[in-house]
Order: sequence, then structure tokens, then C-alpha cells
Amino acid sequence: MELSIRNERIKRIDIIGEDGTVLGQVVFNPYDMGIYRKYTEIRMQLAKDKQEYEAIVKEYESIPKDTPEDDMLETGEYDKLNEIYQAESKMSGGIENIFKNLEIGIDGLFGHGVYELITQGYQDEGMLNPLFEAVKPFFDEAGKERGEKVGAAKLNRAQRRTTKK
Repeated sequence: MELSIRNERIKRIDIIGEDGTVLGQVVFNPYDMGIYRKYTEIRMQLAKDKQEYEAIVKEYESIPKDTPEDDMLETGEYDKLNEIYQAESKMSGGIENIFKNLEIGIDGLFGHGVYELITQGYQDEGMLNPLFEAVKPFFDEAGKERGEKVGAAKLNRAQRRTTKK
């Protein structure tokens, strides 16, 4: 006996290397509420992380840097140098935070190792754009269908309430 299950809702996207070989595959069901929630959480977290990073950059830019570092060392302006170095370290930490959260989110959504497979260890958000562009239409379609179902259910409830009176 054989059981063959085919689910049209499960989407598969090949990850293809520069030489044309298939490096892996992303398999997901955008209609699954847990998967859809993870997808939206990644997008919300990315927006939050970028906003926090922009605040860090503004803080760094507000520090006066009119004196070259060598001159500050010679004149003993160690507090000013320390402030600059701490702000630079904070910026670096902000970037690392963005990519760590992306890695956690993408691997949580599509499976362990997908983030590394796509980025190849680089912290370059642009390398993730093809993945987001490939999955977005599927999640948009699922969200639209979900919205239509919710709207229909609300209408159905409203109709039942008016017919009971």
C-alpha cells in the first residue's frame, strides 16, 4: 500500500549558487499561522533593529571629531578618544545584533543553516534580499486569503445575529 500526499500550499524555492548548482532548498507553508507569524516577526525585528542602529549612529555623529586621533593621544585627551571608541564599538555591536537576529529568525523559519548558506558568513543584508523577494509573494497571498476568510467569518456571524432576531 502506498500513501502519496501532495500539498499545494507547501512552497519550495531552490537556493542556487553562482555556478548554477543547487546548494539547498527552502521549504515552507506560508498558510501555516506559526510560519506566517515567524515571517512577520523577522520583518518587525529587522525594522526595530535598524531603528535602534540609526539612533546609535546619530549618537556617534554627535561626538565632535575635529581633532585627529594622534593629536588627541599626544595632548592626553583620553576621555574624548574613549568616548569615540565606545561609540564605534556600540555601532559595531548594533550591526552584529541586526545580523544575529536575522540569523535566528531565518533559521527558525526555514531551518538551521539556511542563513549561513545564503550569506556565506558575510554580514551583508543585500545577500538576503533575493530570499525575501522570493518568499514575499507567497506570504502576501496567504495573508490576503486569511484576511478574506476572517472577513467572511465576520459577515457570516453578523448575518446569523440578524436572522435570529
